[in-house]
Amino acid sequence: MGPSPGHSTEDSLRQLLRSTNGSEEEKATALVLALRGKASEVLQSIPNQQDYAALVQAMELRYGDEHLQEVYRVQLKTRQQRVSETLQELKMDIERLAHLAYSTAAQEFLEVIVPDAFIDAVRDPELKKVIRVSGKRKASEALVYALSYEAAKNASINSHHGRRLEVQEEDLTQVQAIPE
Repeated sequence: MGPSPGHSTEDSLRQLLRSTNGSEEEKATALVLALRGKASEVLQSIPNQQDYAALVQAMELRYGDEHLQEVYRVQLKTRQQRVSETLQELKMDIERLAHLAYSTAAQEFLEVIVPDAFIDAVRDPELKKVIRVSGKRKASEALVYALSYEAAKNASINSHHGRRLEVQEEDLTQVQAIPE
């Protein structure tokens, strides 16, 4: 697995650093914990294992693109929806990371992990719960359900606000008691 045509490995690494959420220290910790086998040997040459950029650079220098799948797996596992990111954009990025992290995996495997990763990455805890309860097992179905839920929620909020009734004190003085 190498950088895409027209893009250098350095560009790929910059994209990795930008696309992973969390602090640099959190990303570094997640990457250190994810490294296995030969890939973990790179840790011996890095004095500050909390420096994510240094970890990725050391892996690239030592192994080339061979072990970047571990980086993509960590990104997939720790991915969170950004404040201004739409659900559609989030799903697309989750699918991209899954394909990079598991480039040799069967499509059936990806169809299992992508929906779970998408749901885990949704920022709104209420929406996350609603999607899980829906039982949607395909990422596209989960996305459609989430968008429908959000639209219904927004419509309910807007229609609720449009029906608000304000009563002023002088209005209450004109209300007559109902005889029994």
